Amino acid sequence: MYCMRNPGRDFLLKIMDESKQWLAFAQEDLLYGKMGINSFPRAASWSFQQAVEKSLKSLLLVIDGEVPRTHDVTYILSLLRKHYKISEDIVEAVLLIAEITPSVRYPADDLPEITAQLAKDYYQAAEKVVKWGLMLLLPDR
Repeated sequence: MYCMRNPGRDFLLKIMDESKQWLAFAQEDLLYGKMGINSFPRAASWSFQQAVEKSLKSLLLVIDGEVPRTHDVTYILSLLRKHYKISEDIVEAVLLIAEITPSVRYPADDLPEITAQLAKDYYQAAEKVVKWGLMLLLPDR
């Protein structure tokens, strides 16, 4: 666990590097999921959830110096709201992605089918959140 009180320069550089790694992984998950939208929409959707989760965690890391061990993107977003003004379209995108819980990774009788169209909707939402994270952390990019 990191302490953000009076952080040193080396510590801040380490946090920024780690945050960039989270964002790189988020972009990778987004692209990986995009490749599987039509063939494997359920698996692709999990990649989109992971992209959003990692993007949000990259922003939280810069603020708090740590990230919670959770897949709950709405919880992570609530932590970010204390520090960022978050537009309604980002909130809506995260809420849509929140439909994708870890349970979609496992068979169950009561889970709705994830169609290619729904996976495309998840992709668009995830792309919006990842781009927002990139804009905040790497504005010159």
